Amino acid sequence: MSAILLSWRRPENIARIVAELRTWKRIGEIMVWNNNPDQNLTLPGATIINSGRNFGCLARYGLVALADNDTIWFQDDDLLVSEAQFEKLFASYLKDAGRIYG
Repeated sequence: MSAILLSWRRPENIARIVAELRTWKRIGEIMVWNNNPDQNLTLPGATIINSGRNFGCLARYGLVALADNDTIWFQDDDLLVSEAQFEKLFASYLKDAGRIYG
């Protein structure tokens, strides 16, 4: 599974989220779209796109075509999710992979 994160005003949260996601067994790739042109992100274990302008929330979907996996976990920089919470969502996903969960 690929994790695609959207960052704008909370770089400290993105660093925390990436560090957490790197420990999750189901996440094999982490990609970050940084919408803040005033902040260049560099985070170990993540592919970062530092945008020259704020493209809004839809920019994250541009990374889907670049992801290594068919299953995508989207997360914004204002959402802190535990692995246990993620696993509950993932269990529901396994029961019906044809719908969107979130």
